[in-house]
Amino acid sequence: SCQELFYNLFNRKVKKIIKKFRGKKKVSKIKGAHDYLVKHMRYDPGYYNPYYAFRKGKGLCMSYALAFQRLMNEMNISCVYVKGRDHAWNKVKIGSVWYNVDVTWDDSGGSYKYFLKNNKDFPGHDKPASKYVRKLKMTRHSYFFRK
Repeated sequence: SCQELFYNLFNRKVKKIIKKFRGKKKVSKIKGAHDYLVKHMRYDPGYYNPYYAFRKGKGLCMSYALAFQRLMNEMNISCVYVKGRDHAWNKVKIGSVWYNVDVTWDDSGGSYKYFLKNNKDFPGHDKPASKYVRKLKMTRHSYFFRK
């Protein structure tokens, strides 16, 4: 079926991407997925799901966040999709705590300003809509990377 073909193409692309990160430490895998999406995507509100993120390299925040979540899931890294009022991003788990990641906003600035941050170092993001996500144990310390 058409849907099956679509699903297989999508899966093959995801598996090809994550192959590069085999054997690396968790933070390197997370950074690799982040950097891949920043490099291969551009913001386009006409594309709204992760399929377009991988096939056309286009999408809005929802596409970036769902694509990032898919890469994390494929690498067995705990990751949640976070929906605010007008924006979407992710939280990833390292050790026993969660970190914020906003690939969309990092793409527009080409930096790591919104990568592996605690809530305090993550300005401009409203409270997640989900009670489950709001209760996750957040990190007290952010990572700081230079481009």
